[in-house]
Amino acid sequence: MLSPSLPEDLAEILKALVQLSRDQGHVTGHDLHDLLPADMPDGNVEELYRQLRELDIKVVSLSDVEQAKPTGAEEEPDPRFKTLDDPVQMYLNKMSRVPLLTREQEIEVCQRIEQAEMETRTLLYGLGFIGKEHTVPAEKLLWPDRSPGSAQIASPHAPPASPGLP
Repeated sequence: MLSPSLPEDLAEILKALVQLSRDQGHVTGHDLHDLLPADMPDGNVEELYRQLRELDIKVVSLSDVEQAKPTGAEEEPDPRFKTLDDPVQMYLNKMSRVPLLTREQEIEVCQRIEQAEMETRTLLYGLGFIGKEHTVPAEKLLWPDRSPGSAQIASPHAPPASPGLP
């Protein structure tokens, strides 16, 4: 902390430098020169530097600060935020966090899918209208000028038409 032996004006300068260091992350020699009065004794300047060192505040040159700044007008964006603009990259990032299936798990999932497909086919073919829908592509190929299902096709395999039904 501040030494009780510091003169009041030097303590105020030190407080201003500490605040400047918090704002900028550093203090430059130029900042010190601006804050110090022209008639300050050398002993007080040395005491100020010692206090800054004790507070872990670095005094850097202005050229070091200039070199640390990026030379381009635009700073490089954080790569973490680059993926926010790309939905495919976002999807891939999320998918990379999902654990992969083992071989046994893949086989189990495939068997469940095949079983569900068989049950669906059995259910749909049991309803009766699926058979008629299977003949529509064949009717379009045989009679392209007719609309499908508009005329009854006399076929040796077709059941006889019921009286009273169109």
